[in-house]
Amino acid sequence: MSRFFQTLKEKSKEILIIHFFVFVPMWAVFLVNYFLLNNSLNNWGIHPRDISFAGLIGVATSWMLHANFLHIAGNSAVLFPLLLMVCLLEKTPTRHLAALVLVSGLFTWLLGMPNSVHVGASGLIFALFGYIIASLFIGKNYLYLIPVIVIGYFYWQSLLQGLIPQKEISFSAHFGGFVGGFIIGSFIHKKSQSTSRIK
Repeated sequence: MSRFFQTLKEKSKEILIIHFFVFVPMWAVFLVNYFLLNNSLNNWGIHPRDISFAGLIGVATSWMLHANFLHIAGNSAVLFPLLLMVCLLEKTPTRHLAALVLVSGLFTWLLGMPNSVHVGASGLIFALFGYIIASLFIGKNYLYLIPVIVIGYFYWQSLLQGLIPQKEISFSAHFGGFVGGFIIGSFIHKKSQSTSRIK
């Protein structure tokens, strides 16, 4: 436990910066979009397999767009601890986070139903969870047992429901995010293990 708090102290500045650049834009965009623009920015979400600029921009930005307060509040509550654990346990969390944003958006773009629009940070949440699972089992970073147990205890029902197709819930973002996050985690940790063996 003392090691945890020591790491928290050492990385506090980086953790604050990363959380600032995730949550401030996400909430600022939501407030402007919801109260001033009648959610019109949500048209810039992910449009599956649309290769126009408007169709592709959402791959990188849809995590900032949300339908209503419950949507963004629920995503924020799950995203915060996941992001914290990745910041604490990874050497380059900013780079990993950027990769997870893009891969979750890309998989949603590839797997989503035609003529649909996908918004919200849930794809990123499931990408982080997929990354954590890969880090635990492939990277053998057993400290990731902590978020797995905590998330499993508090959010297992939500995560399970998220991986079951439901009306008005983006199954492609959840499933695609998880698969994409697992692939990114597997690649990073296998590359790290290969580098270690060469040295």
